[in-house]
Amino acid sequence: MCIIAFCLQTAPGFPLLVAANRDERRGRPTQAAAPWQLDNGIQVLSGRDLTDGGTWMGCARNGRVAMLTNIRPTDALTEKARLSRGLLCANWLEGASLKTWLGQHVGGDFGGCNVVLGELTSGAWHFLRNHPETAADCVDNQLAPMGVGWWGCPLESGIHVLSNASLDTPWPKVVALRQAVLEATVTSPDTRAKEVPSGAMQVALLEALRDRQRYEPPVSAQSSSAFDRSALHALSACFVDWAEKDYGTRSSTLMWVSSAQTDTVGLQEWTYVNGAIDQASSAGPQYLRMG
Repeated sequence: MCIIAFCLQTAPGFPLLVAANRDERRGRPTQAAAPWQLDNGIQVLSGRDLTDGGTWMGCARNGRVAMLTNIRPTDALTEKARLSRGLLCANWLEGASLKTWLGQHVGGDFGGCNVVLGELTSGAWHFLRNHPETAADCVDNQLAPMGVGWWGCPLESGIHVLSNASLDTPWPKVVALRQAVLEATVTSPDTRAKEVPSGAMQVALLEALRDRQRYEPPVSAQSSSAFDRSALHALSACFVDWAEKDYGTRSSTLMWVSSAQTDTVGLQEWTYVNGAIDQASSAGPQYLRMG
């Protein structure tokens, strides 16, 4: 499912700052974040799905950034799709233009998803999804039809949070994470130019990503979802621990570009086994230089 908070030109000292959780079945084979090469030879820095070969979030040496969340299904717990959603991020990182990317991917070939596609070199960012927004999304991002089976819009500077509805849908965990990011970056900024987010900032963002608080799902959510109340309750936390389904948050990631080193993307990932936060492991910060 996943949740992603990202700051575009709003975190002092960091033109890009991302704080994200990846939720997945605990048994799905996954490679921790590390450098690897796409089919066309472009080097990327990201985690990797070892079942289908794609990724849910990452950056590339060519200045591309891609991030993805699933859209919570309304008709089935497991969607049947012709292609893996992780290919959408991997293919964007290869470097094709947005027009070419749209021409290569038919929205209906993939399970429901939200995609954020960025270009650090040009500063262009886009939000796309393969479902139109509905009243249940509680927002109107003024998405326009794009390509075949996609709706999207350019993204402006700001703090955005994306979970499993649409962009900035005010689910309780989305609101809570956005406020935590705001407090960690804008309310008490560290204006000194640094290559890495301060220790205090990292602690605050990780604490927010590891928040296990669950929220009571509204009646409207229960009536418009394939999930029952207990499932919606389990999925309502920022850090998901749904032991009954052997599903939950597999990793937390911080990704950034600092104003002190604008040609380099930094990334640090913390991985969890069976929801054990106190046993989280990390390889430490990793860097990918653009160009």
